[in-house]
Amino acid sequence: MANVAAHCRPGHHAHAGHTPVCAWPADCYVQWGTKGLVLRRDGGEPYITAYFEAFPETFIRGEGSNVEDAERNAFAKFERYQACPGHEFERRGYTNGAGFCKHCGMFKGKAFLPATSCTVCSTPTDYSYGVDANKVSHWYCEDHEQLRPRDTQPSFVDRLRASNED
Repeated sequence: MANVAAHCRPGHHAHAGHTPVCAWPADCYVQWGTKGLVLRRDGGEPYITAYFEAFPETFIRGEGSNVEDAERNAFAKFERYQACPGHEFERRGYTNGAGFCKHCGMFKGKAFLPATSCTVCSTPTDYSYGVDANKVSHWYCEDHEQLRPRDTQPSFVDRLRASNED
């Protein structure tokens, strides 16, 4: 049986009367809920759904009219990933090292080295960055982050606006 999150075990608020029904690996951490808020990238209206999340070697989320349906949807993704003849990852616009398998769609957070490098030592990194007056990003690894000028750190709002311009 999967490794069920403490807050989803019997006697806790998020249990919701659900016990996993699919054959998740024993070391796979799982959690669920009945009212997950989904914000849409396409500008559509946000919605509330039952959801089931699993963390085998990736992140998998299933949605449904109830937690069991959501789990079955998540497990179908897991089975698709397991049946892949050979994961081949592509960046799909990510620069932080993340990628998606071009055969089955599996997401992997560290499929590649980051495409950005430290301004100081040229080590691939996505640890910290700042944007200068000319809107050029300068990246810093963990060892050199303290050298990043504090006046170059973009605010959360600036980062959000930049991501919506893409």
